[in-house]
Amino acid sequence: TPVESDAAAADAHSTPATDADENLAQAEAAISQVEGDLRRMETFGADVRRNLEEQERVKQDITHTLGYFRRQQDLSQDERDSCSSHLQRVEDEVASLQRKVKELEGEKATLQSEKTTLVEANRKVLAQVNGMFKFGQAVQTGLAFQGLATDSDNSTSAGSGS
Repeated sequence: TPVESDAAAADAHSTPATDADENLAQAEAAISQVEGDLRRMETFGADVRRNLEEQERVKQDITHTLGYFRRQQDLSQDERDSCSSHLQRVEDEVASLQRKVKELEGEKATLQSEKTTLVEANRKVLAQVNGMFKFGQAVQTGLAFQGLATDSDNSTSAGSGS
């Protein structure tokens, strides 16, 4: 049969040298593949290191950023507290000033009433002083007339007695 003769011929060609050459070629191919895998492993290892270092930098950046935002939040809270206490002080001052305004308005009403009373009293005093002044002038004028009359009587009496 032709198939048996081909198999026998193949067995005849299969010699230990040929098998060794094939094994050597397979071994070299396997070694080349392993060397390629080792190079890729070194590259892969370097890539992994780079990725880990980059992740570490990103992690540190995120940590710094979060710290910054926490500080800002604390500062904002402190500022809000400060503004709140300042607002409370201003509101207290406004309330105090409003009370003072009411007190002063009450005093103003009292003083306005006293002013009206004093203006009226002053008008009456001035009227009395004017009346007294007119009376004093009238008295002085009357005395002056009497004095003239007395002086003229005295001078006529003195003139007739001489």
